[in-house]
Amino acid sequence: LILVDMDDNPYLDARTKKRALAGLTKEEKEARKSGRFVHFAGMIYDEFSRNFHVIPEIREVPPTARVYVGIDPGMRHMAAVVWCYLTPEDTLVQFDELALQGHTVKQVAEAIKLVNQKWGQKTESGAIVSLHPDWYVIDPSARNIVHQTGRSDQMEFTDHGVVTILGQNSVTAGINRV
Repeated sequence: LILVDMDDNPYLDARTKKRALAGLTKEEKEARKSGRFVHFAGMIYDEFSRNFHVIPEIREVPPTARVYVGIDPGMRHMAAVVWCYLTPEDTLVQFDELALQGHTVKQVAEAIKLVNQKWGQKTESGAIVSLHPDWYVIDPSARNIVHQTGRSDQMEFTDHGVVTILGQNSVTAGINRV
């Protein structure tokens, strides 16, 4: 086994090396700079702290909040749904979630509607109006046609009143964006 370090290349100047390694984790730097085989496992966000990143449970969604729902429609695996909104300070607040094993798209859509009812807003007359998320964002694989039915999960969600847009599925882009 021969390892070659970035510093062994006489044609790379210090500024170029610094730029190439900028923003990488300790493990990523070890792999990129030193050519070492590194096992990337564990938490995606090593800096996560329950004391800093978890806020007390909220009782209501601010009336002016734009609500986004993320859907990962696993049928063989667990289906996951999260409800979020952005604060004026650009902080993402996740305020509810579903994790459903072995449910059909129809059942997941019904569960989504129940959570929307739970977070509904009171009108001036006292009536409760169901929460209406601005966007339902779904895993892009949901557009794939199931050969047995000729339809996609995205089409099925639409049939059951949950109209979705496809999310950006790049893990690295997502982590960088967050």
